[in-house]
Amino acid sequence: MRFAMMDGRAVLLTGERQERVVDVAQRSGGRFANDPAALLADWDALREWAAGLP
Repeated sequence: MRFAMMDGRAVLLTGERQERVVDVAQRSGGRFANDPAALLADWDALREWAAGLP
């Protein structure tokens, strides 16, 4: 899993070759902001949430 920005939005790249793009704010139902700085400040919670992604 990798953390990235796409079209100004925070995303996670998942899959064997990071081929899947997950919009963090959208997929989390607003639990996490679209602001990368805010996500980094809550990194442990983001990683825990992301561990459940397919």
